[in-house]
Amino acid sequence: MASVGLVAVTGCTSTRDDSSEASVSRDGVNAAYRASIAELKFPRGYAPPRTVADIDDDPAGTTYQETYGDTRAHFVWQCAWEQEWLDARDTDPVEAELALGQLGTASSMAYLADSRADDATRGFLAENLEKARLGDPSGMQEDVDVNCS
Repeated sequence: MASVGLVAVTGCTSTRDDSSEASVSRDGVNAAYRASIAELKFPRGYAPPRTVADIDDDPAGTTYQETYGDTRAHFVWQCAWEQEWLDARDTDPVEAELALGQLGTASSMAYLADSRADDATRGFLAENLEKARLGDPSGMQEDVDVNCS
């Protein structure tokens, strides 16, 4: 069985391009990321990273699509709520339902808009949510294992 994971369609380049979306620096990405993190609701006790993971490993002068920081923040949010559901599903039904409710709002968020995510990514999340609602943790666990480490 093939595994499908989250795919960020925003990206980075070491040269500037002439695409219709503005390019931003590493600092711009982290500023957008922090702004998005500040607006998102996270599970109780969860502290998201202050900067985009591994961004400092990119070569100096790398530029990023304008939406990259926001998209990465939302992936952190999604991973946090998926892990929250996995942790709570057998022990705290109220918290587990809260986690599924939060994840259920993802389909209306900009990070899953047609311009930023493909149908497979949106379908993967919808399928995992449906499995979770039926008590099957396999999709959420696979996503956490593959995309949230």
